[in-house]
Amino acid sequence: MTNRINTLGYLQSGIETILSRRGFDDKGHSFTGGLSPEYPLRPTQKEAFEAYRDFLRDDTPPEHKQSGYFEIPTGVGKTGVFVGLVNEALKNARAEGQKLHSVIVVPTTTLLHQTRKDILKFAPELVDHVGLYGDGHKSLHKPVTVMTYDAWASLTEQGKLNHTNVDLLVFDEAHRATSERRADNLLEAYGNGTVHLAFTATAHFDEEKSVEKTHKNQIFYKSLPNAVKGGELANYIHSQLFVIRVKPLELTDEFNDATINRLLRSDLRTCS
Repeated sequence: MTNRINTLGYLQSGIETILSRRGFDDKGHSFTGGLSPEYPLRPTQKEAFEAYRDFLRDDTPPEHKQSGYFEIPTGVGKTGVFVGLVNEALKNARAEGQKLHSVIVVPTTTLLHQTRKDILKFAPELVDHVGLYGDGHKSLHKPVTVMTYDAWASLTEQGKLNHTNVDLLVFDEAHRATSERRADNLLEAYGNGTVHLAFTATAHFDEEKSVEKTHKNQIFYKSLPNAVKGGELANYIHSQLFVIRVKPLELTDEFNDATINRLLRSDLRTCS
């Protein structure tokens, strides 16, 4: 196992690598010009990496940098950001002869399998290093483990996962996670050594599920309107009062959650 300070260092070095090559891979890329990476950074992804780089460079103690969250709209590459962080941190740890274990937690079994596919899209070199826990799978001993929130909570309560065997803990769609009180209790098991990051489209989902309260530090925020204005969400039409989804065909729960939440807040402001 690595310690927290090394994990933060591996993450910071990985961010610098991604930003310098302007993408998630270096296929066909020249640092002096040349061709672009196969998966270049989108504008929001670049901004998110820069924000995290600045957060890690801050003069605050390592304990402050141990926890934080990214609020990023659906459809602008949120998954790519945390896959890039996990992959580069793992590579940097290996370069120093260290074993780093990352756990990525997702809300559904559908996302369990989809996240593994996304990991192999952005980091195909991890094909033999990603395990699943949930939906009949019980692999905990590979460098990267993707699991459901139910599995994570159960394994943590049983003492099988904690700060002694998890270096980097990533929560995807964190606004749909366990209740705030339970999350606080569970995260105590990782407080002495694990870096934990949350990714969400809406940080404050309701009174029981608040990423803002469980992960404390907002590392990066991008609003849906700004993503639309920046041309990253050409498949969405956004107005002051509503959002109409026209493409792609798959309507995610995360998009529904974020849309309904924003509409409710808009209606309340209109009525007040």
